[in-house]
Amino acid sequence: MVQTRGYTTKEEAAEAWNIWAGGSRVVSQEEFNLLNDAVERDYPVADGKLVMPDGEYAFGDISIVEEGGYEHPWPRTYMADFANAEAGLYGEDDMFLVYKLRARWRCIEKDHVKLRRQLVSLISSNNRDNRALNDQLQKWNGVLKDSGFPEFRKDDLRGVELSGLTISGQNRSHVWLRNVYLDYSECHLLRLVNANLYGASMAGLKATQIDLSHATAHGVSFIGSYLPDCRMLGADLGYCDFTNALVSHGVFDGANCHGADFSSALCLKASFDHTPHPQTGKGIYANLTDIKWDDHTRFTEVVFNEFLKEQNPKLAKYIHNQRNAKTPKEELASSVELKPGAFGFAVDLPKLFGALKLAWKNRKNRTQP
Repeated sequence: MVQTRGYTTKEEAAEAWNIWAGGSRVVSQEEFNLLNDAVERDYPVADGKLVMPDGEYAFGDISIVEEGGYEHPWPRTYMADFANAEAGLYGEDDMFLVYKLRARWRCIEKDHVKLRRQLVSLISSNNRDNRALNDQLQKWNGVLKDSGFPEFRKDDLRGVELSGLTISGQNRSHVWLRNVYLDYSECHLLRLVNANLYGASMAGLKATQIDLSHATAHGVSFIGSYLPDCRMLGADLGYCDFTNALVSHGVFDGANCHGADFSSALCLKASFDHTPHPQTGKGIYANLTDIKWDDHTRFTEVVFNEFLKEQNPKLAKYIHNQRNAKTPKEELASSVELKPGAFGFAVDLPKLFGALKLAWKNRKNRTQP
């Protein structure tokens, strides 16, 4: 997902990666914006019409900068979007539509910084029923009409770029984004204060270091999203869908994940521990009751809270087995319990059979071309 700039030698590229400040510390919004506001963005528009670029100019990726931080490629799309679309994670949406949804915002406003200011004002003043949002979307549809870009649907912010912003509601109200579509959007280092995202869709979101702490995000779809180093402290993530999402190093301490689906998700070094209540200071523990996962879910070095066995005995057993997994040779040896007896030793036949099956399967896989 992350790439270095072009270097003449592998040694130069390796040095840039190893000294990249973003690899060892959290990049601030100020640093991020200073770098990305100056990036010249693609403008696939001519005379108000969509001009689809050649393939090599349609795709991009996060590029690390040796001084610290990274640049993102919006409105270009990611190669991961191609893979996700081909795998059916985006339903009927293909990579061409993903690109158009992101690029249409360039037709709305060519000045990238000015557009972001408009979006902050719009989202912070939106109301619970999204009336303010939809009124503005209808006005923008006048710009998109006959342009070749997809017009906005109801509650539609797909493909938007909100990276590096902090958005809070007016008069300390909620940031209202209930049932809003934010699929394929760029939201690195975005911080939403007191957000209500109930039922929203964020499939294919690109959001390194996004902060949704204490948000109401019940039922949100994060299918195929890229969320490394996300912060979701104390958030309501009940029944969220993280299928095929990358949430490595994510902080879910104190979050309600009841019924959430982490099938095929990459959760490397994520944390599902506890966090102090913002008012009382009492510990709030992450809730992992009834969460879903599969054999492709990666819980490597994940931190769980002390009540996991009570919340989700099946998951606790699965994690225990994963962390104490034995090789086929070890399983075979442990199936023979040495102890005095009429026949010299006792054999656990079911365990021995299981060990032999595992050894056979591994050997077969190694010998297949």
